[in-house]
Amino acid sequence: MLSKNKGVVEQWFPEKGWGFIREVNNGIVNKYFVHHRNVISGSIRLDARVQFNYGIREKGMYAIEVEVLPDLTQGMNALTGGVRS
Repeated sequence: MLSKNKGVVEQWFPEKGWGFIREVNNGIVNKYFVHHRNVISGSIRLDARVQFNYGIREKGMYAIEVEVLPDLTQGMNALTGGVRS
């Protein structure tokens, strides 16, 4: 089974329901269009870590089967007693 691509939501327009994911792979930066309908788990937001598959169209690459990954800083704050603002 192939592993999914991983990236970070670089731009997100909640009122429009779309944005862009940035992936860096071996020093090469790729950007993928993402639409809220292609998010299968989690709540997408700016700076969210995600994993996804992708497709290619005339306008470029787009993310599908997007899964929002857990926010690691929340877990660290819980362990260290830090407060998240």
